[in-house]
Amino acid sequence: MGLMLKWDITYKCNLYCKHCLNSKLLDNKVEELNTSEIKNIIDDISGEVPIDYIHILGGEPTFRKDFIEITNYMGDKDIRFGFNTNGLNIKIEKFRDVYLNKSLKNIVISLEGPNAMINDKIRGKNVFDIVIKNVKSLVKFKKENNLDHFYITINTVISKTNYDYVLDMVDFCIELGVDDLNLLALLPMGNADNNMAITDEQELKLVKNLSIKYNQVKDKLKIVPKFARPIIIDYCREILGVDFPEITHGCGAGTTFAFLNNLGQLSPCDRFFYTYVKEDEKDKFSIKDKKFFEVWNDNVFNIPYQLTEGSSFYTKYKPCNECKYLGNKCYPCFIPHQKDEEVKVSQCIKYFEMLKKVEVS
Repeated sequence: MGLMLKWDITYKCNLYCKHCLNSKLLDNKVEELNTSEIKNIIDDISGEVPIDYIHILGGEPTFRKDFIEITNYMGDKDIRFGFNTNGLNIKIEKFRDVYLNKSLKNIVISLEGPNAMINDKIRGKNVFDIVIKNVKSLVKFKKENNLDHFYITINTVISKTNYDYVLDMVDFCIELGVDDLNLLALLPMGNADNNMAITDEQELKLVKNLSIKYNQVKDKLKIVPKFARPIIIDYCREILGVDFPEITHGCGAGTTFAFLNNLGQLSPCDRFFYTYVKEDEKDKFSIKDKKFFEVWNDNVFNIPYQLTEGSSFYTKYKPCNECKYLGNKCYPCFIPHQKDEEVKVSQCIKYFEMLKKVEVS
């Protein structure tokens, strides 16, 4: 099994969303990798590195004038790829070759609500109608041409603005004819802060309503609750008496996952890179002029192992240290915390407490 590579190929963007993680990087004036440099990296990856999949992000990746050339090149090298987009620039006549590329596996389109009122509060005025028109055209094109080699996914970040509309989003995605709906947690980074995140009570309400909805529509749409933790499955089954969509939480930073930015700087993940790597040391992690493994073998890439594989690290995470999903379907992020701190994952604690009450009774 190889790596999944997340590649921010540009930080140029035509939107400035209220929860954008990369807001401080948007329209970065530093010269980004040019087409030849990107192709050189792809050559190195295809020749030396076991890569299962490259996911292209930004900024808005389709803003690059060479986006089609880059994706064609990945196809020529038999590298599976997908990309995120805000959906404003994905017209069939412009990106037909990308959609016909057999190496394309996933198109992820950001949408924050089932109507313009909700979506455009977050993503900007007059965005919704353009995106929906483009999504409908893409779904139609995919069906008419029997393009089963890629999935169309909607990404929705759960916030106080839209959490009451999640069930409507489920129905709307079914109506649109897309394949998946990813429900993401809001991270207090970039433009977002904790005031935008839903409360524990709001999450409980959402989980209850979503579990009921899921059992009604699970044959019509794949729902991926990335905002949730695996313990919620037990809560739904044992307390609510219903199933909840499958959950895997966390990522394999430095093990099954790697991050590459628009300058060709490599790291186990983007949050790791901007937390642990000092500004004056970032250039040494560039694979623009180095081979992938020249950078990957640097000692800094051992930090995820040193923290998460240590005998005591996750014992300080409550209630992770007594959870059956730890290291199985749940891999808590180590970055926001120091190794010697006790960490209380409030989202999980409330479910553990409710489940223990059921066991006692």
